[in-house]
Amino acid sequence: MLLTRRSTFDPGGRLSRVAGLRVDVRSLNLAPAEFRYRATRGALVFSRGTEASFDFQDRTWAGYFDLEPFIQDSLNDLL
Repeated sequence: MLLTRRSTFDPGGRLSRVAGLRVDVRSLNLAPAEFRYRATRGALVFSRGTEASFDFQDRTWAGYFDLEPFIQDSLNDLL
């Protein structure tokens, strides 16, 4: 995709038009642990490398399960 000064990078908008569905594209690198965990539970759509994907998923799940009790406590406090 060629970007000009008038164009913007909007992969979600482009995918939405092609798929005919609402598509939300987000970077997982800096996303919160719970979001990364939930995103990696789904089907992998794109990967630059299998080993890198498995490493990312392993780090994500380990981090999430370390934080999960605190997340649950926080949610319970809200109720």
